[in-house]
Amino acid sequence: MLGIGQTTKVANATDAQGWKLRKCCGRVMQQIIEKTKCIPPPSPEAGRDRPLWKQNQGQYEEKFASKATWEQLRSTHDVVEWFSIVWFPQALPRQAFITWLVCRNRLDTGDRIRQ
Repeated sequence: MLGIGQTTKVANATDAQGWKLRKCCGRVMQQIIEKTKCIPPPSPEAGRDRPLWKQNQGQYEEKFASKATWEQLRSTHDVVEWFSIVWFPQALPRQAFITWLVCRNRLDTGDRIRQ
């Protein structure tokens, strides 16, 4: 989409004039290009390319941590009162799922279908 190969390094996507990015029609891609152009391109004096993984807000490291990635991707909610009634070790998955739907008032019963 941006005219850059999948195996291309960041330094190869620039030249002396700046970023070498193809023009795109899509609104989202245009926003990505504009944000990328606000970042100064890397220079050879800065050293080699290296991947950095986001660990926390504003903290990046070279090591990948699946726990840190999961914590950033998932959305957290308060623990509900009925949690232990639905999800317990001996629960049958099918029955637990139906009970979960009932607790969230999402079961397609006759009164919901009529609505």
